[in-house]
Amino acid sequence: MRPPNSNPPLVANAADNNTAVIPNEINGFKRLDIPSDGYSAGRSLFPGRVMAGYNAELDKYDADSWASYIVEECKAFGGDTTAVSYSAINSGHTGGRFWFGYAFSGADTTVADFEKDDAVHGLRVYISS
Repeated sequence: MRPPNSNPPLVANAADNNTAVIPNEINGFKRLDIPSDGYSAGRSLFPGRVMAGYNAELDKYDADSWASYIVEECKAFGGDTTAVSYSAINSGHTGGRFWFGYAFSGADTTVADFEKDDAVHGLRVYISS
């Protein structure tokens, strides 16, 4: 379900994150302000705009280092891309939470492209600039 339009705009803040500062830019990609917990890519992005998907064990990264990795992967595609990274439970695995990341085509990604999803933590969204 999408957040209703009558709600105030989604804005990330330190209380939403386990770190005091989320980088506003990583290697030429600018951060899209969205809460780090409780939202995931919606139907306007997933699966139709997916160029590639990635995953890693939770203990190998933190939210910011995983976001940096996904941005680097997106850069390899060139052009307009969106890097989305987060942790969630792998539905096909009994081992718990993993890192997931996606490269999406198109740079016109906005907050409206995300839907409420309480299972998501550490969400980072960066768009090519």
